[in-house]
Amino acid sequence: MLTEPAEGIPPVVETPEALAAVVAAFGAGTGPVAVDAERASGYRYGQRTYLVQLRREGAGTALIDPIALPDLSSLSQALVGVEWVLHAASQDLPGLAEQGMLPSRVFDTELGARLLGMERVGLAAVVADALGLGLAKEHSAVDWSTRPLPSEWLRYAALDVEVLVELREILAERLAVAGKAEWAAQEFEAVRTAPPAPPRVEPWRRVSGLQWPLLLCHRMLLVSPARTTSVPYLSDCGGSAQCAPVGRGRSPVPAANLIEGARATSCGQSGALEDRRWTWEGGT
Repeated sequence: MLTEPAEGIPPVVETPEALAAVVAAFGAGTGPVAVDAERASGYRYGQRTYLVQLRREGAGTALIDPIALPDLSSLSQALVGVEWVLHAASQDLPGLAEQGMLPSRVFDTELGARLLGMERVGLAAVVADALGLGLAKEHSAVDWSTRPLPSEWLRYAALDVEVLVELREILAERLAVAGKAEWAAQEFEAVRTAPPAPPRVEPWRRVSGLQWPLLLCHRMLLVSPARTTSVPYLSDCGGSAQCAPVGRGRSPVPAANLIEGARATSCGQSGALEDRRWTWEGGT
């Protein structure tokens, strides 16, 4: 089981001076560069990147805060011609492109695993199959927009790129033996050059009918009264008040409509709507 990065947890890069040092180190490194990105899609709309991880022979591991350093084009320029190794590249490349990070070549270990017919293609499963190592994934769905990032999350992030290059070597060998190396190269290039998906304009507006109660159940968080500003107890709405939270430009929705529909869902039947204080997730 991989439990600790080989060189320990590196400090988060969040100043121009620290970034310049990383650019110099990775530009002088050798071989492919392992790249990963963490998002907060379960907590915030969009696919914005909140942490960038890299590892390269001779440079070690770097954890970069793209909120503090939104322009990482200098790092991308230092890696021109270098192969980037990612797992599920199609998920990370759009967000990285927003930071000015554009790879010259890509090796996608998830796609490689799929082409080899592996039954499980998550990073932990592929690492276990190819390298015989365990890789913990308990922090994969946390809110990476949190600042400061807890040390255990940073450890997890560093481990995600710890063995990506070694994994790439084994998968490349297997693809060659299977006669799929050229096929894989074409697929990797297709992922690298794929145009960005068109932006989804206010996707929540497509929710209609009885899906609204489900949205109420699954996209609202129970919070302490200290964090609640003006959200009343839903059980106090009396069936007439416009008291449903209305963040992100929503028009007020009669709370009774939401409550009655939600009570018909599994979360309503479990009593989740009774005498609770709620606020809209990501309402700021």
